[in-house]
Amino acid sequence: MKRFCAGLLVLACAFAAPAQVPAGAAPQAPAVTADQGAVARMMYLLQSDPRYAYRPFKPDDAGSARLFDAYVDVLDGQKLYLSEADLAALRRQRNALGDAAKRGDLRPAMEIFEKLRESAVERLAFARTLLAEPMGPDRTGYWQPDRERASRAADRAGLDALWRGLVRNDALDLELAGYTPGQINESLEARYAGDVRLIVDASAEEVGYSFFDAFAKAVAEGGAYYPPGMQEARNDLVVNGPGFELVRRGRYPEVARLTPGGPAQAGGKVAVGDRLLAVAEGGGVPDDVVGLPLDQITRRLRGAQGSAVTLELLPVDGPAKTILLARGPVTEFAESTLLPVDGRRIGVIRPNSFYVDYKGRSDGRADVRSASRDVALLVAELQRQGMDGLVFDLRGNQGGALSEVMGVAGLFLGPVPVVQVRESGGRVMVLKGESPEPVWTGPLAVLVDQRTASGAEMFAAAIQDHRRGLVVGQRTFGRGSIHSLFDLDSRSSGSEPGLGMLKLAIGEAFRPRGDNLDPGIIPDIEFLPAVKATRPALRIPSVPGVRHDVPPPDDLPMLAAAHDARARQEGDFRRWRDGELAAQAAWQRNEASLDEQARRAEAAMAGNSPDHPVELREAAAVLADSLGPVSAQQ
Repeated sequence: MKRFCAGLLVLACAFAAPAQVPAGAAPQAPAVTADQGAVARMMYLLQSDPRYAYRPFKPDDAGSARLFDAYVDVLDGQKLYLSEADLAALRRQRNALGDAAKRGDLRPAMEIFEKLRESAVERLAFARTLLAEPMGPDRTGYWQPDRERASRAADRAGLDALWRGLVRNDALDLELAGYTPGQINESLEARYAGDVRLIVDASAEEVGYSFFDAFAKAVAEGGAYYPPGMQEARNDLVVNGPGFELVRRGRYPEVARLTPGGPAQAGGKVAVGDRLLAVAEGGGVPDDVVGLPLDQITRRLRGAQGSAVTLELLPVDGPAKTILLARGPVTEFAESTLLPVDGRRIGVIRPNSFYVDYKGRSDGRADVRSASRDVALLVAELQRQGMDGLVFDLRGNQGGALSEVMGVAGLFLGPVPVVQVRESGGRVMVLKGESPEPVWTGPLAVLVDQRTASGAEMFAAAIQDHRRGLVVGQRTFGRGSIHSLFDLDSRSSGSEPGLGMLKLAIGEAFRPRGDNLDPGIIPDIEFLPAVKATRPALRIPSVPGVRHDVPPPDDLPMLAAAHDARARQEGDFRRWRDGELAAQAAWQRNEASLDEQARRAEAAMAGNSPDHPVELREAAAVLADSLGPVSAQQ
C-alpha cells in the first residue's frame, strides 16, 4: 500500500503532522531545481547502460509507459485520487516521460503531480461532506481492502462512489474499536486532511524523490532511489525504537513480531496481531498512520534511546488503547533458542537479514558484526548445549549483503556452489560458500514463508539443491535480482553532496541446478498450499546447472505423512492452518463487508499474524521426526 510519500521516500513526510487543508486550497506548482535534473540524467545514464543495468532502460513508448505507470503507482498506489479518465488526460506526459528523464526534464512529472494535487483537494472536500452527514443504518456493500489489486475508478463519479465506501469502511473500523460517533468524525477528518496535507505541501524536492524512485522501479523490480542520508540510516545495525516488526494487513500496519528483550515485549502492553492506528512523539496527541508505507511508519517509531513514543493500538479482541513506551536498542542481529521436542534438543537460529557492518569492514576492524560471524558463534553455543538438530528460520527474511549469503551458506555447505549470477552481458559467475568447511554437518531444516525473498531464497535453494537439509513452510516470494548501490554524488562534478544513491539491478540469480528463483522456493514439506500469488511471474531462461538434481531423501514420504497426520489432529497447528486458509480465501475475494455483524464475523476469521509460533514448532517436529526415535541411552 502506498501514499504519495512512498515507503523509501520523503524524509519530511515522516514527521509532518496532519492539519486542516482549506477545501478551496489552490495547488501551486513546485519549481524544478538544477540538481534534480542532474539526478534524472545520471539515473538515465546508469539505467540505460548495459555495462551496469541488467535490463537497460529504453526511452521509447514502452519504456515511457512503464515509467508513467510506476510513477502513478508511487503517487497513488491505493487508487484513491486519480481515475482512469484523469490518466487518459495525461496521455501526452505518458509518452514523453522517458525522453524527459533522459534530458533531465522533470516538468512532465510535475504536471502529473499537479493533477494529483487537484484531485486530492477535491477528494478531501467530498470526504468532509460525507462526514457531515449521518452515516445511516444502510451499510450494504463491500470494500476492497487491498487497493493495489482493486480496479481504478473510471471517472469522477466512480471516485465519489469509492470514497463513500472508504469513509464507511474506516468509520466501521473505528466503531468496532469502541470510538463514539464524534470521535470517529474527528479521527477521520484528521486522517484525510493529513493525507492531503502531505500532497498539497509537497516541495519540488519531495516530488522529485518520488519520481526518481519510480524511475528505478520502472527499470527493474527491487530498484530504488535513496535520498541523501537515507541509505546510511538503513544500514544501521542498531536503532532505537519500541521493538516490534510491522506487516501490512489491508490498509493497517499490524504487529508481526516482538523483538526479544525490546521495550514492547518487556512492557507487556503490545501483542502480536495488534493494529497500529496512530503514533506521537513523547506524550503528544497521536497522528494517524493508517495507510502509510511501513518504512515511513518505522521512521516515526524510531528516535533517541530513552525517548518516549505514544502508540494507539487496536487489539484483535478488544477496544483501542493508547500506551506510552520508552525507546530502546533494537537490532537485526541473529538470535537463537533451544526447543525440547519429543526428547530431542532442536536448536533454532533466526537471522533477521544477511547483515554486515559496512563501516566497520571498511575501517578494517577485526570484530565486525555480520550474519556469518554471529551465526557461527550461535551454532557453536547450541552445540555446547547438546543440540540434536537445527532449524534455520528465514521467515520474513528479505536477504541482504550477497557476500553474507555466501558466508552463511558456507557454514552449512562448505565451499560448494551456492548461486549462479548472470550479468547483463550474459556472463555467468558461480559463487561458492565462503567457509573452507561447514561448522554444522548435523540435521538441518530451513523454515520459509511467503515473505522470504532474494538472498534468503538463494540460501534455501542451495540447501535444497545440495540436499543438505529439508526446506519446510510456505512457498517463498520469488525474487532473484542482484542489486548494487551507485553513489550519485561520486559521479557528479559538483562539490556539494546531496544527490542520493541508486539501487540498480545488475544481474539475476539462479539456483545451483540452473533454475531461476522467480517461481519461489517450493518447500519439501508445505505447511500451506501456495494460493496467494504475490506478483506476476517473469519468464527468465535458466542457465546450465552446476549441480544436477539429487533425489529427495528416502524418508521424505514418511516425514510428510507424519506432518499431515499432525495437521489433521485437533490442536494449535490445525487451528493456525484453518485460519490461514480462511484468510487466503478472503484475500482472493478482496472484499470486506460494510455491515457491522458481517464485519465482526470476518474479523474472527482474519487469520494469524506472520511468524506464528506453531510454524516453528512444526518445523522442529519435522526435524525431530527425521532423527528417528530417541534411544534408551539418551
